[in-house]
Amino acid sequence: ADAEERLQMIEAAEDLLNDLLQEDPLDGNKLCQLLSRCAAWLHSPMANPALTKPTDDQRKVSSGALQFRIRRIVIRTLQHLDLADGLTYQMVEA
Repeated sequence: ADAEERLQMIEAAEDLLNDLLQEDPLDGNKLCQLLSRCAAWLHSPMANPALTKPTDDQRKVSSGALQFRIRRIVIRTLQHLDLADGLTYQMVEA
C-alpha cells in the first residue's frame, strides 16, 4: 500500500476504535482483532535523520507519523483490555 492508502487504513482503524469504545459493554473480541491488525502494521523503531525538511503533506503521511498513530491505537486498545482474563490474554498473545 502506498502512503495515502496506509493513511486511510490508519484513519479507519482510529474510527473503528472510537466506535468500539462507545459500545456498552465493550466487545473484547473486536478490540483484540483491531489490536492484532494494528500490531502487524508496526515497524521496529529506528533513527532516521531527515536530510531535507518535509512539507506539511509529507509530514502527515511520513512513516514516522503513521507509526506514531498506529502505536497510539495499540496503546489505547490495550488500556481497555483486561489482560488478567485468560481468554483475552491468549487472544492478545496470538
